[in-house]
Amino acid sequence: MRNLKKTVRAVFALTVLIILSIIVGSFIGSELSYRVTPEYDYSPISYTTTTLIDPNFIEGKIYVAEGQDGSDLQVTKRLVIKDLKIQTSFETIHTDPINEVVFLGKLSKSEVIERLQDNLKNLFSEDKEKYQNLTIEDFSFNLSERTNLSSNTLSIGNIDVFMGNCNFYNSLKLNYLLSLKNYEFSGIPEFENSLCEKYKVPDEPFPTNCTDCTYYPVDKTHPLSRDYAIEVINADGIPGGQKFSKAAYGHLLDLYSAAVAAGHNMRLTSAYRSYTDQEEVYEAWVQYEMGFGKSRAQAESDANTYSALPGFSEHQLGTTADISSLDCIGIETVCAANESFWLWLKDHAHEYGFVMSYPFGKDELTGYIHEPWHYRFIGIELATEYKTKYYGRSYPAEFLRNKKLY
Repeated sequence: MRNLKKTVRAVFALTVLIILSIIVGSFIGSELSYRVTPEYDYSPISYTTTTLIDPNFIEGKIYVAEGQDGSDLQVTKRLVIKDLKIQTSFETIHTDPINEVVFLGKLSKSEVIERLQDNLKNLFSEDKEKYQNLTIEDFSFNLSERTNLSSNTLSIGNIDVFMGNCNFYNSLKLNYLLSLKNYEFSGIPEFENSLCEKYKVPDEPFPTNCTDCTYYPVDKTHPLSRDYAIEVINADGIPGGQKFSKAAYGHLLDLYSAAVAAGHNMRLTSAYRSYTDQEEVYEAWVQYEMGFGKSRAQAESDANTYSALPGFSEHQLGTTADISSLDCIGIETVCAANESFWLWLKDHAHEYGFVMSYPFGKDELTGYIHEPWHYRFIGIELATEYKTKYYGRSYPAEFLRNKKLY
C-alpha cells in the first residue's frame, strides 16, 4: 500500500513537470523568440588537369575526361535567443575534386587507315566475291579538335570504302572504344547489303520498264524501249537548231551562258533523237563505213564504236547533247576552238548538272570511243558527286547503275 502511494505521487509529479515545461517553453518561445539557425562557409577546391598521350588515337585530335571542382562546406548550427547565440553543432562536408584528363592522339591518319584495313579484312573473312577488293581510302570526322567524353564509345565519323568490284564507294561508321583503346565499325548490316560483285555483261540486253529514264544507265546492255519519249522543246536560246528536254532545258541554258561568259561560242551539234531518228543516223554511219569496202557486218561493228544502235542511244533520253564550238565544223577534233572548249566543259559541266558520257580511257568498258563533246544531264548533285569522286575511275553509265535510281 505504501509503494502504491509512492508510485501515484511520482506520476503526479512527472505530469506537473511536463505541464510546467510546456508552459515555460511556450512562454520562452513567445517572449524570448528562440530559433536554431545554420551558418555555411563554402571553400571550393579546384580540380587539376593532367595531359596524357593516347598512341592509338588520331593525331591532332583530343578527347577529354572532364574535371569537376570539389569543396569543403562547413555547417555551424546555433541556438539564437534574442541576442544570445549558443553553438549547438559543427560539421565539415568534404567533396573531393574530379581531376580533368586530356588525351592527345598520336596516330597518323595513314596509320589509322592501315589498322582499319586490317580490321576490315578480319571482319569479312568469308571467301565470297563481294567481300573482296575493298579498300579504305579516307574517313571523315564528327569530332571537333577537342571532344568531351560522355560514354565509353566515341563516335569518330564515317569511313569511305572503295569497292573495286564495281568502282563505287560504300561507307561504315567508325567508333573508338575508350576501354580498349581501339576502333570498331558500326552500321555493318547496311554496309554488307550494299556490297557488290563484279559486273558481268549479260548475254542479252536488259528489258527496260522505266517510265522516267532520266537516271537510267543507257549503254549497250541497257536500251530504251522503242516508244520511250519525253516532252522536248526547241532549244531556241542556243545555236544549233536542236530539241532538248523541257524539264532540263533551263540547266542547258545556264551551261550555255557560262560557256559564252568564258569566251566559248557554244552550239548544239546534236541533241534529242527519237528511236526512228537514231535508226537513220546509225544507218548513215554504216553506209559511210561500207564506203571503205567493208562488209555490212564489219561496217555495223565499226560504226557501233561511235554511233549507238537504235534504242541504245542516250540521245533518245532528250537530256543528252553533242556540244561543240561555232568556230569549228561540228565535232571536228583537230579544231583548236573545240579542244579549248571541251577542256572547259570537262572542268565545269558538272556545275550545271552535266557529265561526259564517254571519258578518256574507258573505251573497252563503254564500248564507244572517247567523246569529249557528248554530255548528259543527270542533275547538279549527282554530276558533282560523279565528277569529284568517280571521274577517271568509272564512267556515268556505271555510276548510275550503281546508284540504282531508275
